Amino acid sequence: MSLQRPRESGADFAAARLAEIGGAAVENLTRPLAAGERPEDRLLELGLVSPRDLALRLAERSGLDMVGLRGFSPDPRLFRYVPLDVCDRERVVPIHAGADRLTVATAFLEPDLAVVERRFPKLSIELQVAPHGEVREVLRLAAEALRQGQTS
Repeated sequence: MSLQRPRESGADFAAARLAEIGGAAVENLTRPLAAGERPEDRLLELGLVSPRDLALRLAERSGLDMVGLRGFSPDPRLFRYVPLDVCDRERVVPIHAGADRLTVATAFLEPDLAVVERRFPKLSIELQVAPHGEVREVLRLAAEALRQGQTS
């Protein structure tokens, strides 16, 4: 399996953005990241960049395509490839599956998709960047649809 790798990491982008803004809220910027927190989380938390601008910049700097997910209806079958708990933790949404390729929208670069790599070693994963809020909304809809499917 091959996972498409971005040209630049999310941490590199966050460091560049923090350097651009200088000394704003220094104590918040220098606070260590919590377990599971990404540098991009900090940018969003501090309001230093909007989710859409972050996605645009990450796509631009990484060389990945950007995809919008507004109005996107998740296909519950695609969560067989990437379990919902992994999607939620890594902020990704599987958006299309072909014969040998899975396209995944990601809010942040470098998601840990090792579980997919282990389960489907011949599957190529293509990453596309999507705004954080749109990824979260699709995951909310997917969780709701999966719950309804289990109770039906």
